[in-house]
Amino acid sequence: MFSKLVLITLASISFASIVHAQSTTTQLPKKKVRTTANSQEANYSPAISMKNSVVEVKTSANAAISQYAFQPKEGQVALTVTPEIKNLSVRSNFKKDRFEETNDTRSNILMLRAQRGLSNNWSWNASMGFGTQESDIERQKTSNSQGLTDIVLGAQKLREIPEGQLFYGGKISLSPSEREESYSFKNGKNGDGNLQTGGTTLSPYVGLQVDRRDYIFGAQAQFDYAFDRSSTRGTASGQKIIITRSNQHVLGLEGFFETPMPQFIFGAKAGIAHALESDTDARLGAQKEILGTDTYQVLNGGIYARIQANKTLEVLPTLSFSKLIGSNGGSLTVEDVNGISLGVAIRTAL
Repeated sequence: MFSKLVLITLASISFASIVHAQSTTTQLPKKKVRTTANSQEANYSPAISMKNSVVEVKTSANAAISQYAFQPKEGQVALTVTPEIKNLSVRSNFKKDRFEETNDTRSNILMLRAQRGLSNNWSWNASMGFGTQESDIERQKTSNSQGLTDIVLGAQKLREIPEGQLFYGGKISLSPSEREESYSFKNGKNGDGNLQTGGTTLSPYVGLQVDRRDYIFGAQAQFDYAFDRSSTRGTASGQKIIITRSNQHVLGLEGFFETPMPQFIFGAKAGIAHALESDTDARLGAQKEILGTDTYQVLNGGIYARIQANKTLEVLPTLSFSKLIGSNGGSLTVEDVNGISLGVAIRTAL
């Protein structure tokens, strides 16, 4: 019986770390100008509309970036507010007891993000969200979670190369408290949860983007190093299961393509997230269960746009999806993942 309780608890595994999304801006293809000082040619990359762009880009090659790898100019702060709806379905299999469980979640999150350009090629960023989530687990009633998400801090640098740019940096995701997982049993035992992961994640990344006259394309590689995550969850008997998840590391590779037009940019992205082998330690009183999940792969993708609303605002709609494409088993096997999210962000600059 304990094994089934463990599986029900673990069916709510968070897949946020394997879905990568970024908010960004873009520029026209590079042009050549001749300097008056030495009559030598120099590269510069003006924004699509210098007067109308929310985050103006100086005529410096290091400040010319895509929507995917957005970065404000030196001394400027960009503020982004994103209401987002997410639906995620995860089916897990506990092979020892031949027991399967599906957990469907529906989330409504309001994300806030601030970015500041420290120079033409360095920037920092910080983000946090607040929202609600409903969870439907088979043979249980609907349970609810709400509150703040993890705090994410990051930095990014741009480097000019022939025909394009490198962008690289890192993020750290901090969970203010232990994760509490929601539950609701038919005997009336229930409890609300929160939206935090219960642990810290370090995410270094590096990317390359290439500028062409009519389009921009590129790719990014990222590694999510997850420290141990702690969570608790109630049971039908009124006891608490204490869970520790270890080695939930993810390696991601994603490509993108953008077509810039006056006042409008359209982009598409797709990639693979490879989750490494992980362990889960679940304790209920004196009982203990140690489960292992082998590697699995998730396909992530989406489309996005930047629409110039007026001289001070940009609208950034994004539609993303995730789908399990491979799983190598384990005592706790990820059988299926299906996710979709829709967000419409508003960005302005100070």
